[in-house]
Amino acid sequence: LHGSLYEYFQNSALDSRSLLQPAPLPNQLRQNQFGATLGGPIKKDKTFFFMNYEGKRRAESPTYPPDLVTNILAIDQAKAQLGLAPEGCTAGLTTCSPTPITQGQAFGFLQGVLKTANNDFGFARLDHQINTNNRVALRYLIEDGRALGELIGNTLDGGGIGAPSGGRDLFVRDQSLSGTLTSVLTPNLVNSFLGQWAQRHYNFIGMTGQPDFSILNDLELGHNFGIDDQKYESRMEVSDSISWVKGNHLAKFGFDGNYIWDVDNFPGFTPVRSLVPGIACLDAFSEYYKYGATWLATAPPSGLLSTAQTQCPVNSDNGIVFMYAGVPLPTSATACAAPPWCAPTGAPLNTSTWANAFQPSLFSGYSRQINHGYWGGFAQDQWRVTPKLTFNFGLRWDYESGLAAFVKPDYTAWQPRIGLAYSPDSKTVIRAGAGLFSDRQNMSFFFIPNTQKVVAGYLCDNNAPAAITAICSGAGIKPQVMPMVASGNLQATQGYQIFGFPASQGASAMVANIIATGAYSSLTTGGVLPMAGTCFTTGACGRG
Repeated sequence: LHGSLYEYFQNSALDSRSLLQPAPLPNQLRQNQFGATLGGPIKKDKTFFFMNYEGKRRAESPTYPPDLVTNILAIDQAKAQLGLAPEGCTAGLTTCSPTPITQGQAFGFLQGVLKTANNDFGFARLDHQINTNNRVALRYLIEDGRALGELIGNTLDGGGIGAPSGGRDLFVRDQSLSGTLTSVLTPNLVNSFLGQWAQRHYNFIGMTGQPDFSILNDLELGHNFGIDDQKYESRMEVSDSISWVKGNHLAKFGFDGNYIWDVDNFPGFTPVRSLVPGIACLDAFSEYYKYGATWLATAPPSGLLSTAQTQCPVNSDNGIVFMYAGVPLPTSATACAAPPWCAPTGAPLNTSTWANAFQPSLFSGYSRQINHGYWGGFAQDQWRVTPKLTFNFGLRWDYESGLAAFVKPDYTAWQPRIGLAYSPDSKTVIRAGAGLFSDRQNMSFFFIPNTQKVVAGYLCDNNAPAAITAICSGAGIKPQVMPMVASGNLQATQGYQIFGFPASQGASAMVANIIATGAYSSLTTGGVLPMAGTCFTTGACGRG
């Protein structure tokens, strides 16, 4: 038996301070990376094993953007007026700190944040020689990851850098079991067979459910809208290839197939996303939230009013230029058809803690499952024309199954390749090659549009009532089939309705109501939510 033990260690006492974290910014770092290996024969010249374990424990201070550090007191004061906990504290406002918050308290919360990464990796392999012509190998891999505070200090969707309230906690488990069988059929013919099962459980949960404020091209506060909460995948793979040596030729033929069970959860614009053109406009909205529509005249000048008055360019819009929100669609194809409304979601959120961006009972409403497969075959030849010249040429064909509801199936992915290697002397090799390559579909373009969508003509072809059908027909609007988006009634079984309003349609009032109540009651008409993109308002005859 043979084995090894190892350990790697570093911390902020041994490392120099980062140029991006000058004093007095926090500069904590500690990391331990350790592991062990063990391997040897089980049966001499017949069966062997090898195992490895490695663990990593890392914690470090985030790299904060200067605007967050410089303006942290103003940001936390504005959040306090909105009933939101300060940056760096994930509990409720009253639990985190008394109001008014001080500069020392605000900076102290930032200093207390650590991004952690605790990972465990395992690997095991067994090799066995069945007989002279047949060998089998089994391999198992597993990774468990727990990373808290991800995305803090990263550039996020929306263009801003993530603050602690927009952090995510990652819990992931990846594992795979694979086996290969290599058989020498004849002295010049070898077959290789592979089978694999793999699984991924990926959960990326928001550290808070606070409303998302996009300080445009600067900061992202709160539950970020552009992140998947969950990705689960199971995969089965089978492949086989044959290598054949004949004279100056080495030919290879084979196929491979993958079938994948895919689930994605994308809650999008929950609980609400607001576009705010500057930190001073966040101050303006917080004053509006606390003092009402006359805040410019009634808010005390000793508070955030002076900054908002002099530095926010959209005070007449109460600091917010646009808002988004979204609710799950019902699963019935006719639920929203007559009249074109969708019911509001669940019970109100807990606005004292903002622990969730949406009710956990609605989780499945934001999920989408797409099962699909990758299938391919190939043939290639390596021809040694002379001792100095070798040609390589081949042909591959690929096909993706399970996506016909979204895109037109492509059976024409033939991909020829050719290459050569020429060695005019013992010190020089000249290589050249060319080929066609077909990429696989990016599944994000199937999952994301299927949960946030406005599809022209959708309602026209979704069991629409006579009144809607007449409008569609009269306007000459026909159902649209859009790339990457399911057509017809398929859309009714997944996704959510996204809606947005500019400042001119009362965006700030809607955001204020959602923050105050934790619900979408201000957006309802007769207790239900109107669908976006109806024929009456946009001519789109769709829902989004």
